Amino acid sequence: MTPEYGAASQLEKINMLDYADWICINKFDKPGALDALQDVKKQYRRNHQLWTAKEEEIPVIGTIAAQFNDSGVNELFERLLQSIKTKTGVTWDTSLVAYPHTNDTTSKTRIIPAKQVRYLSEIAEAIQGYDQWVKAQSTIASQLYQLEGAQQLMEQASGMIEDKKRELLANFEPGNKALLDKWPGIIDAYSQDYFEYKVRDKVIRQSLVSVSLSGSKIKRSACHSIKTGAIF
Repeated sequence: MTPEYGAASQLEKINMLDYADWICINKFDKPGALDALQDVKKQYRRNHQLWTAKEEEIPVIGTIAAQFNDSGVNELFERLLQSIKTKTGVTWDTSLVAYPHTNDTTSKTRIIPAKQVRYLSEIAEAIQGYDQWVKAQSTIASQLYQLEGAQQLMEQASGMIEDKKRELLANFEPGNKALLDKWPGIIDAYSQDYFEYKVRDKVIRQSLVSVSLSGSKIKRSACHSIKTGAIF
C-alpha cells in the first residue's frame, strides 16, 4: 500500500491488515508517510488485539522502492526470508540480519532531492514566463511595424511617431529586432526555385518547387510578406 489510502478510518476496510504476514507501505519518502506508518500499526494492533506488543514487533514496514539500497526494502526482503523459512522450512543462506529501520527509512538519498520536489511546477512556471515574454515581444514588433506604416502616410506626425518608436525599441530585445531585419532576406531566399546553403565550403542546392503533370511549378513553401509572421 502507499501513504495515500485516505482517512485513518479507511484502514478498517482493508482485509490485508487481517491476513498479511508483512505489510509494506511504499513511497515512504512522501509527506505524511510517518503518520501513515503509525496509523497502520495502530489498526494492526486493534485487528489482532496486540495491545502489549512492542513497536518493532508490529509487521509494518515503510519502503522507498525507487531508492537504491533502501533500508526498508532490505528489511522487507529479510523478513520475507524468515517467513518463508517458518512456513515451508526452506532456508536461503544469507548474512543479512533484519532490523527495524524507522529512523533511517526517510533517507535523504532520493531520486528527487527534497529541495527539487517542485521541479515540474518550476518547469511550468518557466514555460508560462517564456510565453508571456514572447507575447509581449510580439506585441512590440507589431506596434513598430504599424508605426512605420503610419509614419509613411503622415509626414506631419513623423516626430511623434519617431518618439513612440524609440520608446518601443527600448523594450524590444535586440536579438528579436535582428531576426525581423533578416526576415525580408529569408522571404527572398524561399521565394526562389532553389534554396542554397553551404556545408564545409560546398554549395548545396535544395529544390523549392515541384512540377505537376501539366508542367506547372508548385511551391513547396510559402512565406508571408508581413514582417511579423511566417507560414511554411
